[in-house]
Amino acid sequence: MRFTPAATVTAMAAALLLGGATAATAINSYNATPAPERTEVGALVATWDDDGDPATPDRVDWVCSGTMVDTDTFLTAAHCTTDWPADVRFFVSLDQDVQAGLDAAAKKYPGDPAAVAKAVAVEGVAHSEPGYPGNSADSHDIAVVQLPAKQSPHGGASPPRSCPAPVSSTSSARRG
Repeated sequence: MRFTPAATVTAMAAALLLGGATAATAINSYNATPAPERTEVGALVATWDDDGDPATPDRVDWVCSGTMVDTDTFLTAAHCTTDWPADVRFFVSLDQDVQAGLDAAAKKYPGDPAAVAKAVAVEGVAHSEPGYPGNSADSHDIAVVQLPAKQSPHGGASPPRSCPAPVSSTSSARRG
């Protein structure tokens, strides 16, 4: 098969478009349509003090999306878990409508963000890639939230039947 210059440019443009997704866009469900069959996809919920006044209630909100990669590890982006106040707490929810759950829990537990978060999610500990410098387009923009082994954020949903097979670091089909 012989490529013309136009075909070569078109092929290069397609390769750039297909292979050019940034790390931040790889883990993103903003404005996505719910997919009930995807029980491993969820939301990262955070509680934090946003005014520095311990007398006022902290905030609670879902801040990012991610996916369960095994029964106690939630994969998300490092830009979701860095640059927070020291007292931030992270939770993982696999509910299909996290915002509705947070709204209902806020009515049930007014002024208690931790109780609101615990009503819809499981608390975990975030670990960000040490090489992440703070740019969401960086290839080190990756983090995990480690959950307690005996708790599952699945609620009534079934855990994923299987996780994708790991990609070998020596594979000739590596993505960059």
